Amino acid sequence: MARLAKDLTVRHGKGFSRSNVMMMRAFCLAFPNVQTLSGLLSGSHYVELLSIDDTLELGKGFTFVGRQYRITLNNTHYRVDLVFYHRILRCFVLIDLKINDVEHHDIGQMNMYLGYFATEENSEGDNPPIGIILTRNKDELLVEYATYQMNSQLFVQKYQLYLPDREELRRELELTLQLAEDRASEEN
Repeated sequence: MARLAKDLTVRHGKGFSRSNVMMMRAFCLAFPNVQTLSGLLSGSHYVELLSIDDTLELGKGFTFVGRQYRITLNNTHYRVDLVFYHRILRCFVLIDLKINDVEHHDIGQMNMYLGYFATEENSEGDNPPIGIILTRNKDELLVEYATYQMNSQLFVQKYQLYLPDREELRRELELTLQLAEDRASEEN
């Protein structure tokens, strides 16, 4: 595993530490390709995002880093549902999946994750991380007030109860990333 991790890092860049490669293997063994995903849905919807039959592809440049990625602050453990590294944008993309409506503390939690990744995980030359909260319902007013004067790249989007086709998912992710780029350009 250690040698594979080194080879993958040389070939593809960040995201292939020994522990991440071991988690990727465990994920593949636990969730082999199946014909229907509805039976796999649980508390989180990450299974749907990662179990796309032919490619687990979110778009060009995404590298899977981990699911239920553990971070520890003052001996308290937190878990980011999905962590990717976007090789072209040179930034981490954190995705938190909410079964219920988004609440203000969910936004604060994602902002904490963004701060952690910017400080502890980013390497020299990395751009600030992007946070995406996928939620059953999006209360625009709550999101506006909860993100008031935040300089981070944090987005809240409503998810659908069915898996969109690959093209629709690609368009949504490209739109979100474009919004992040525009936001970053405005701040500079």
